[in-house]
Amino acid sequence: MAGDIPMAWAAWIVAAAASAAGAAWSVRAFPRRGWVARNYRGQAIPLGAGWAFVAAGMLGGWLVGAWRTTPSWTWWAGPLVLAVLGWLDDRWGSASEKGLRGHLRALLRGRVTTGVWKLAGGGAFALVAAAAVHPPHGAGGTAAWLADALLVALSINGLNAFDLRPGRAVKAWLVLVGAAWLLGTRSAWLPPYLAAVLGFAAWDLRARAMMGDTGSNALGVLAGLSWLGVPDRAARLTMLVLLALFHVWIERRSLTAWIESHPWIRWLDRLGRPADR
Repeated sequence: MAGDIPMAWAAWIVAAAASAAGAAWSVRAFPRRGWVARNYRGQAIPLGAGWAFVAAGMLGGWLVGAWRTTPSWTWWAGPLVLAVLGWLDDRWGSASEKGLRGHLRALLRGRVTTGVWKLAGGGAFALVAAAAVHPPHGAGGTAAWLADALLVALSINGLNAFDLRPGRAVKAWLVLVGAAWLLGTRSAWLPPYLAAVLGFAAWDLRARAMMGDTGSNALGVLAGLSWLGVPDRAARLTMLVLLALFHVWIERRSLTAWIESHPWIRWLDRLGRPADR
């Protein structure tokens, strides 16, 4: 056991360093390829740099031997699949359809957007992952399975809604994952991903790179998997209800306007962000 501790720390350090290096490379390379987008201040920022912490977290997890855990595959397949779908949205998605309703309206008009592919892929993964973590048995088990799958799916879409200002999605993710940890979730994959996200955070907070849907989708699925690991079903159902209410609210209200109208929340939102960001 004593020998595992230095190895774990080494894996976390590697994950953080690899994530920061990937973000630094993205800042230099993405603009040359035109992979940029205007942020809320009108600045052209590299878009889709969240791949750095996804890849680095997976690397750290494999170094620490997290692949031996069960069901391990959900923790590397989920971020990978959702990051790829998010990358497609970052590169070829349209800004004309926003939010869940926007993509569903486009689908009803016969147009399949990259956002629809993202919703379909995220939903399919949520169903499979929920069944792997909590295998359904009987009618009650089926209902619980569908509730757990919806919890993961709403986590994916919910984190995406926070990625509107530098560092906001990272902070929301830390709150969700921290709450799941306090309620008993445990996974050897989580610390390497945490280290990788923190390694990326400085670039995000300084508005040097945008994680994009590539990163926010991955954060969402990691949050959902964290909550799947909470042993108390009532706690999982409570979070599901909160996420559902959040989605109803966010379709009608501005999250940024709400944050700006609450001084303490505004302070937390701007914490770590330079004054001009």
